[in-house]
Amino acid sequence: MQYLSEHKSMEAAIRQMPELRLRLPNGTLYEYTGRVESISGVVDERTGAVSVCARFDNPDGMLLSGGTGKIVIPTELHNAIVIPQEATYSIQDKVYVMKVADGKAVSTIIQVEPQNNGKEYVVISGLQEGDVIIAKGAGFVEEGTVIVKP
Repeated sequence: MQYLSEHKSMEAAIRQMPELRLRLPNGTLYEYTGRVESISGVVDERTGAVSVCARFDNPDGMLLSGGTGKIVIPTELHNAIVIPQEATYSIQDKVYVMKVADGKAVSTIIQVEPQNNGKEYVVISGLQEGDVIIAKGAGFVEEGTVIVKP
């Protein structure tokens, strides 16, 4: 939708989309990049899903009919706050960090991008540039603990 709104037509949006990667079922990335060829104009009302057709070169015959994988679409973010996942803990569907405010640990809910690399989160809201957080073991620190800088 971002590309469509920026480029005003489906064809122009597809031409501007970045090269795709394919994550194979064993977790590795497929050697060759791919391109989006078409996007369905039909949105599944139940799931919000849209069908996308992408083409990947397959000179080694590694991709087989009926095989599965996950498409990786690169995203470019500017002025984003990125934190290690080990600096967070989750309770139900909420992600928390322990922010240091006035020398004490304060539990803070943050919103993160749903897609991540398994090691870091991109923070959408809840932190600002310059905020100090506990980067490791945040889930073991109690609210109000006095934090002494090394």
